[in-house]
Amino acid sequence: DIEKKYNDLSEQIKQIHDENEFNEMNLNYLKSQLIEITEEFNNPVKICIEQDSQSFINEISIILSKKPTFNKWKQNAITVAGGNEKGQQLNQLMGPHGIFIDEKKNIFIADCSNHRIVEWKCNAKIGQIIAGGNN
Repeated sequence: DIEKKYNDLSEQIKQIHDENEFNEMNLNYLKSQLIEITEEFNNPVKICIEQDSQSFINEISIILSKKPTFNKWKQNAITVAGGNEKGQQLNQLMGPHGIFIDEKKNIFIADCSNHRIVEWKCNAKIGQIIAGGNN
């Protein structure tokens, strides 16, 4: 669809050029069309596949521009978050289901049973609630 719009715009430019009819209105129109096509190209719409629709995609490939990095973990680990029985205190977790570690080595934990996201700063003894926590 973007390619068709681009080709149509290209044809319009050639036609105006052949007729030697470039004026400010034409240029503004062509510029706005080019901006619209560029925005559509840079921000593609989301694709939804309805449940009842027939399959038309056999394979999807995702090419990453950057190789993912994997952290190597030490064999003899230490507890850096929780470890103080189950509970609701800031040094406790109950039902942790997800973890994220940022570039500053802060740990973010989805503490599902407590309905909260807890951030544990590097070397901290207790976490701080950054979202939720309302039972």
